[in-house]
Formats: sequence, C-alpha cells, structure tokens
Amino acid sequence: MSKREQSGPKVTRTASSVLRDPGASKTAKSLAGSALAQAGTAKQSSSATARTAGKALNDGRTRASTRSLAGSVLMPWRTRCGDRASVNLSWSLQRDHCSSSRALICSQRYDAAPTLGSSDNVGQRRRLMQVGRRNRTILALLICASLASGCANLGAVREFAASSATMTGYKAVTEHYVSSADRQLADLPPDKRFDSTRKNLWTLKAVTAQDKETLLKLHAITTGYMTALAQLAGEDAYSISPQIKQVSGAIQASESLKINADHVSAYSNIAQRVADWALAAKQAKDVKQMVRQNGVDMDKLLEAMQLATQAYRIVLEQEIQSYELVADYRQAQWSAKLPGDAGLTPERREVIATVLRRSTQADLAAQQQALKAQQVAAAGLDRVRQAHEVMLKNVDRLSAKDVQAILRQASSDLKSIRQSISDL
Repeated sequence: MSKREQSGPKVTRTASSVLRDPGASKTAKSLAGSALAQAGTAKQSSSATARTAGKALNDGRTRASTRSLAGSVLMPWRTRCGDRASVNLSWSLQRDHCSSSRALICSQRYDAAPTLGSSDNVGQRRRLMQVGRRNRTILALLICASLASGCANLGAVREFAASSATMTGYKAVTEHYVSSADRQLADLPPDKRFDSTRKNLWTLKAVTAQDKETLLKLHAITTGYMTALAQLAGEDAYSISPQIKQVSGAIQASESLKINADHVSAYSNIAQRVADWALAAKQAKDVKQMVRQNGVDMDKLLEAMQLATQAYRIVLEQEIQSYELVADYRQAQWSAKLPGDAGLTPERREVIATVLRRSTQADLAAQQQALKAQQVAAAGLDRVRQAHEVMLKNVDRLSAKDVQAILRQASSDLKSIRQSISDL
C-alpha cells in the first residue's frame, strides 16, 4: 500500500516563491508547479515529474530550494521494494554513493506480508506501515547527506563568483576617469595663465580616449568569466548578458595605466580559447575545468584592472587640485573692484560670491566622492584577486573547509564593499 502525502505549508511557500522568481530555471518552475498541484490533495507525482525531480537531486549544481521541491515531489512515491518503478527511481539518486545503505533499507521486505484484508493481521499491517515510514525517513536523510557533502564547495564558489561579477562589472569609476579631461577643459577659463594646463588636458584626453576601449574590455572579460563560474556552480539562475559574454579583439598596453605586454598576452590567450563565455561554460561543464583553462590568464587581467584603478587616483586628485585653482581664480575675479562696477553694489557682489562658493563646495564634494569610489573599487578588486588566487591554487580541493571559508569570507567582504559604494 502506498501512502499518499501532500505538500506542506513550507514547501507550498517555497514553490510560490520560485514561480514568482524570474531568474528561476525551467526545472525549478516545473517542480514548483507539481508541488503546488499536490497541495491540499492526495495526488501523486507522474513518472515524468518524478524523473525530473530525480535528475534535479542528482545534479550537483541544483539550488537548495529546487532540491527541496524535488524531494517534496518524490516523497509521495511508493517505497516498497516490490514496486520496482518507484524503487529504481528513488535509489538511482544514490546508487553511486549509498549502495550499502540502499541494501540496508531494501532488506525490509514485504514478501511475507499476509493478506491485508484479513481481520487477524491488523497489528502486523500497522507494523509494516511503520517500517515504510522509517524507510522513507532514512532515504530522506541519505539524500540530504549526499547533497550536502557533494555541493558545499559549489555554493562557496557560486557566492564568490557572483559577488566578484558585481565588483568587476562596476564601471562608474572608469567612466569618471575617461571623462575627466573633458570636464576640466569645459570648466577651464580662457585666460592665458591656463594655457599650459589646457595643453596637458588635451594630452590627457588623447590618452584616456585610447585607454577607454581597453578598460571596457577588461571589465567585460573579467565579469564574463566570473558570471560563467557562477553559472557553472549554480542552477541556470545566472545568465550572461550579451554586453559581457563576447570576447573579441585585443587590448593595448598603456604606460599611464601600467598595462604591459603580459596583460595584453593574457587577454589574447583567453580570446583564442573563448569566443563566448556562455558557450565556454557549457563546454567546460565543470568549475575546475573552467578555472584550470583560464585562471592563470584571468589572474593577469585582474592585476591589470588593479593597476588601472590605482592609476585613476592620480588623475582624479589632479582634477581636484585643478578645480580648486580655477575656483580661486573666479573668486578673485568677482571680488576685485574694476572701473564701471558702480552698479555692482556690495550686496549684489556678495550674492554672486555666495552662489559661486556654494557651487564650488558642491563640485568639490562630488569630486571627493568620486575619489572615495575609486579607493573602494580598488580595494574590491584587490579582494577579488586574492580570493581568485586561492581558488586557482586549490582548484583540486575546492571542497576543503579552509578554501570554502576563504571564498565565503571574500563574498561577504565584496558585498560590504559594493554596499559602501552604493552608499557614497
């Protein structure tokens, strides 16, 4: 006799949440729909749904919420060893890891069971039902233990890669850097005393214009790599956007950013292997293989981003100094009394000076915020590279507790850094 079970309130809430989540996979949504269909009823899962649930439980990339739904969908299935269709499905999830435990559970046979319709065997029938419930409990514990031991490292990698992608994809500081010369030129007075500054800014404009394409490619390739790792370690919940998935062209060395031939070569190496990060993730099929193939070159590109972000500071500090000189010049121009200023009374002059002073304060505050963002972004990239180096050195022992702890701490640090940027 099979026991018909219903989806509990917790599973129902999980299923509803998954169905509302636009990032949930098709498998997760399918299982969520099945779980909700069983809610409040005695319905049992179809064979197709049970197979889907079995595959989800056996896939190391499956999310915890999806595993929960898969387990809920499978539980109503009969666990009698005589019911071969049910037993084969349930035990296929653990046949590689739990063969001895399977033998233990399946040793509870019903071959000697009496006719269930007999009035003399009610007590024995109850004992048989209790054995069935105990078997299902053991099965659930085995599944949970296997999943916990097999997927712990993937969770740590997923969290780190996803957090790193938000850091490498942060381009506000880069954009502020490449537009610095334009802002300063637009604000520079036409007075001849600023001719030397103007010449230097035109040189800076040419340099940053040349650096811009290289910098954007660095953002794209590192973010694409991290997102691909998150996709491999997750359950199709991460998608790689068209803007960052492509790897094409080349980057250029830059003396101002300290990007050298080694960094150019590292980008070229990856570009030869990877045309599309989404395709590369499908081909790699495994986090370890992805890291082995691209980790060394990616470390050089993360170094290039570190150096570039540190170089931004020089330009941003120079912009602040230049703006202060211009502000002093304008303040002096309005304060000086010139012939023909009879209509400019002290009161009117003070109004103009006050407006100019407040405008200067607001502009300098914005520039200081940009400088703080640069410092935080540099710290974030340092953290990404440190943890990535650990992952690269320990690619064959990602399940080790010390490696997991480092990756999870890095994820936590990166989330805090990203939040501090948002708070600026």
